[in-house]
Amino acid sequence: MRYYFGFYHWQRHRLQLLGTLFGIATAAIGLAVGGITGVGATVAGGGLAVLSVRGLRVLFKPSPWSLDRDRFDRLAALLPFESADTVLDIGCGTGRSVVGFAEHLDHARNIIGLDPFDEDIILGNSPSLATRNAERAELDLDVLRADGTEIPIATDSVDVVTIVQVLHDLPEAAANGILDEAARVCRPDGRVGIIELPLVNDEKPVGPEHWRTATEATGMRVENFETVPWKGDMQKVILTARPSSS
Repeated sequence: MRYYFGFYHWQRHRLQLLGTLFGIATAAIGLAVGGITGVGATVAGGGLAVLSVRGLRVLFKPSPWSLDRDRFDRLAALLPFESADTVLDIGCGTGRSVVGFAEHLDHARNIIGLDPFDEDIILGNSPSLATRNAERAELDLDVLRADGTEIPIATDSVDVVTIVQVLHDLPEAAANGILDEAARVCRPDGRVGIIELPLVNDEKPVGPEHWRTATEATGMRVENFETVPWKGDMQKVILTARPSSS
């Protein structure tokens, strides 16, 4: 199945991306003129082409069409999806995480994707794109356009809450607010599942324990905590937690 999940962090890298487009155009002209004016133009055009490729790597990371199922399967194995009636994905964006969990959501009657749908983070971010991707995964997704720090869902009403690589992009207060809200809406016998990068806002590195500490600060009890290789010696975090009232 073919999905489209949008281009991430395009605003952050827009100057580089504009340079990429300029480099592609200049490289094409340089390589074409090189056949007429000599090796210099060809070399210059080739050099700009290399820079353009580097810029495109930023635009296509993560790939708008790829789905790394391993991380979703790892977290799903720790969550009670088989008995969940209502599942909430906070920060669903264009639906990548909902699609990632799709094969584990057969028993859920209510699948909710919540997001403010800010295009500053994902180009093309919209409820319609999230819904379309979910439909391709044969899921009926109920989309809520809302801030994760003020979730319009009743307390103790969700069986499983998932948050996948959302918190590291936010200011600390907002990230903590989302964790507080996840704890509030999750049923006492439910679970909150998190996948996070070892980063906080502005790409500042932190240790994996940062997200355990932040989760426990809400009063939730972390039940499972593991790390998996990410970049170099950095580790991605996968954890599950229970609300404090359980």
